[in-house]
Amino acid sequence: MHRSKSLTLIALILLTFAALTSPARAISPMIQGWAWVDTNCDGIRQDSEPPATSAFLPSDPYLYRFGADGKPFTADDKQLRIIGIGSNGIYTDDTDSAIMPNELYRLSILQGGRPAGYLPTLYRQGSDPARWSSLQRNWTTGDPDNGGFALDLNSTVSGGNIGIAPPSCVALWYPHHVALPLLVH
Repeated sequence: MHRSKSLTLIALILLTFAALTSPARAISPMIQGWAWVDTNCDGIRQDSEPPATSAFLPSDPYLYRFGADGKPFTADDKQLRIIGIGSNGIYTDDTDSAIMPNELYRLSILQGGRPAGYLPTLYRQGSDPARWSSLQRNWTTGDPDNGGFALDLNSTVSGGNIGIAPPSCVALWYPHHVALPLLVH
């Protein structure tokens, strides 16, 4: 019995030593951001504006990785998964092994996932990146010209905020826009 306790104690000491001297596991990268309805049409998220939740959007945004050509919207882009938006308008995705460092990513809301009559709000308004919308007119986040965003395996990265404007904003943004009737002869 004494020998059994000694072996157990030695095993415990060895396991503790191994745990203390092992390299720390890298934290998985995380993608997060806000989705909101820009009711005042200014392109800046105010706390009083309602979230654009998964219940509001017919389909949640998709996360894509750029292909080998490094360009968005080409045949070699890979659709990784859907990113769900919480009831508070925040989307958070703990990424997995499909995410690779030094690659570019984008979020896109596909045609069937866009609320009828709504548009992306004004792009990058104001001076606070945490409050502006990164959603471009083609319903994709990323830098100008859809340069995408990169992920670091040990950090949290904003996939871009998603600001969606109601139909009433169109008249405000384009006051000289005239709807012409379609005449067919």
